[in-house]
Amino acid sequence: MLEGVDGGQGVLLWVRSRDSTVGGEYQVLARGDSITPRGAAGSARFMLQTADGVVTISSAGGRIDAQVRGSGIDPNAGRRVALDASFQAVAITGDTVSCRVQLKP
Repeated sequence: MLEGVDGGQGVLLWVRSRDSTVGGEYQVLARGDSITPRGAAGSARFMLQTADGVVTISSAGGRIDAQVRGSGIDPNAGRRVALDASFQAVAITGDTVSCRVQLKP
């Protein structure tokens, strides 16, 4: 998950893969797609959803670069808007919350 803010604009990017390899190209997933094993979901301020596009990820030395290009619907204007955002040299950190399920006896 990557989040970027510049002034009053913001982008949120969630990339998921079948394994720990994050590099490569990811197709943008439809909103609510929870079964596709590899893809990316993104959102920008004032954009209802990123409906189509591509995310390119590269990583080296514990850092990640991401280029996001896509388009979606602006709910206020009712028209399609474009998104072109980049994340550069973002530090990769471990999860801070465990997602492990533990049943009580």
